[in-house]
Amino acid sequence: MTPRAGRIIRALAAGFLIACGIGIGATNPWWAAVVFGAPLIGAGVLLVPAATARSELPRFRRASGPAAVPVRVDAMTRSSLRTGAVQPTLVSALVSPPGDTPFQARWISSMPASDARELVASPFTAIPPPDLPRRSATTPEFDDYPGPAALLYASIAAVTALVAVFAVPEGVWRVDGPASLSLPGSDGTGSSPRGEDRTDTYTQRRQRLAEQIRTIGPAADDNVVGVWFDRGGSDRAEVYDPATGQAVTVHYIKGVGWAEPRREATDKRRRDTFSVQDLMSADIEKMTATMRAEGVKSDAEADLADLDMRRPDKDGDPRWQARFTGSTLSTIEATVDGAVALLFDPGDFAVSFDLIHKALRSAKVPFDADALTRFEIRGTAKGTPILFAGSIQNSGGVYVEYRLPRRSGSIVLAPGELPRVTSRTTTSTTSGDFSVNDVPRATFEAVRDDAMRRGDVDEFDRNAVNMLMWSTFQRDGAVRILVQLTRDDASAGTYSARGEFIQAGIR
Repeated sequence: MTPRAGRIIRALAAGFLIACGIGIGATNPWWAAVVFGAPLIGAGVLLVPAATARSELPRFRRASGPAAVPVRVDAMTRSSLRTGAVQPTLVSALVSPPGDTPFQARWISSMPASDARELVASPFTAIPPPDLPRRSATTPEFDDYPGPAALLYASIAAVTALVAVFAVPEGVWRVDGPASLSLPGSDGTGSSPRGEDRTDTYTQRRQRLAEQIRTIGPAADDNVVGVWFDRGGSDRAEVYDPATGQAVTVHYIKGVGWAEPRREATDKRRRDTFSVQDLMSADIEKMTATMRAEGVKSDAEADLADLDMRRPDKDGDPRWQARFTGSTLSTIEATVDGAVALLFDPGDFAVSFDLIHKALRSAKVPFDADALTRFEIRGTAKGTPILFAGSIQNSGGVYVEYRLPRRSGSIVLAPGELPRVTSRTTTSTTSGDFSVNDVPRATFEAVRDDAMRRGDVDEFDRNAVNMLMWSTFQRDGAVRILVQLTRDDASAGTYSARGEFIQAGIR
């Protein structure tokens, strides 16, 4: 093993120690950070190798045998007057490789004082072929070292620490400790008396959090900003205090108990809050079981990680949201009473049209009147194009904008999300550009089939589609259907509202 390889291994070990210290300190109570985290970080920092000119230079070596390269040393320049140490040395010599033309070379090596004295006494020696200096037109300088290596080992340690911190699951960093040990300033009464190995159900965790919320004050019951349940068993709630305009956070740490409540400034107000009654409405065990089942149907590797409840929009309904790890699935939402959103494939037009028709009826949008200004379906398959920016450009789904006399709004249906319906009262008496009945599924299917034929799209890419019906950007103001499958422009096309091909491209 070369000396540099040894230093790289030290840097990797240092990075791992630093990661252990950060991971333990971030995911455990304060005593674990003090007892384990800080010493590990300190040890890791001390272990990082320091690059010097002497450490990064190749060691001067003598050689013998037929493969050795003869060298006649003409001059040497040492970087220090110290005679008993290994020091960087500039060597000027005539190098005579066997079977090649001799050449004058200058190079810097790390040379012991004994070798320097011997070369002064006898300038004729030989070096191993791997140590043969390069034929360079420039003279090396002592300032060239350690060069980039000065940052090499610290960079390796930092990258190793970052990779380990983010790649290792949170549960790996958890340290068991005394259950009665509480944070400074807390009374420790929230710690679990029933042992560290107990895994509470969501029902128990929710009840415990609701009881703690009520201890904040009489107004806390109706001013919950959000609750969070993480996969490690720790829970948190944020409550708005209408008397001060501050947010009060209560935090339960598994294995330790309740941390001291924290107050801080917030921009949240009453319109961002919901009640403890809302929090307790759903059958949380049934809801999370349904979320897991929906997630597995979408991706067998999906694993429910975290659960929270918040109001996503001011004045909107609060909703549950489950986050998943280990898969491409991101989140699944549920209503206050536990109704779980459907994970659907927007590219399945039968499902998409059925869902949007139900949503339009709920929004009291007439099917036979010109009410729509935009009707869009975007799939979720990998490689699905984005025709224009909009509410489903990242999530995929179905997006409708409507305009009626005195009222306008939009409907967004995204996989795993609850319908987002907006409705605004206006003074305009203008209607939309086309009706719901003007958007038959058969027309969309026919347009997609034709686009696949024109673009030679494979059948397995059928659902990687973005279709949009509107009149925006059309010079004649006529309603058009725009389509593209995958990110290959060959399938892009513009069609009439009846599904007749007009031209290639969507502009």
